[in-house]
Amino acid sequence: VLELDWLNTKATFVLKNNLIKPKIATKFSIELRGVFHPLINNPVKNNIDLKINHKGLIISGPNTGGKTVALKSVCLVYLFLNLGLFVPCSFAEVSPIEGLYYFSHTHQNLSAGLSSFASESKYYLELLNQLEPHNLIVVDEIFNSTSSEEASALAMSFLEEIHARSNSKVIISTHHQVLKTFMHSKNEYISAHVGFDFELNKPTYKLIT
Repeated sequence: VLELDWLNTKATFVLKNNLIKPKIATKFSIELRGVFHPLINNPVKNNIDLKINHKGLIISGPNTGGKTVALKSVCLVYLFLNLGLFVPCSFAEVSPIEGLYYFSHTHQNLSAGLSSFASESKYYLELLNQLEPHNLIVVDEIFNSTSSEEASALAMSFLEEIHARSNSKVIISTHHQVLKTFMHSKNEYISAHVGFDFELNKPTYKLIT
């Protein structure tokens, strides 16, 4: 009875939130059409397409422009998939992963005497030692607690080390222009930003690649 009740609960949740059955890719790629966050009323839907040769996606744009929601929406696709649920998209083709990692931009740990920067660095070092062959790593505002030049250099080295140790895909948001310019010049990462309507003076929440 408990198993049937759990199955009914999942099915009801799927129907209520208009989730769809994803296709399972045989190679490590991510294709999401109309991905959205199911807790937002009338959400703006976005597309994310990372081919096999893409190592990741880097997103820039103003605060409250939708970067964090976009990152969390992708994470939810994989969490739902792991729970045996359909996913919040109009179309999805994804491959299974061994590890899903999400880092927000608030890292300060007062009880351990760690600053935001020290704590964030500690988490990234722990991640490097835990990597499986196929992971999705999502970082919101990478190295946001230090100077832009230093942050860009550290982020570049961190990403290089991730890809040296695993076949992972990385999605990050950033305000660091040096990092964005460097990643934009490489074909391995897709460069994107969240839109802004200057006539209405408000964000559009659309992800533009």
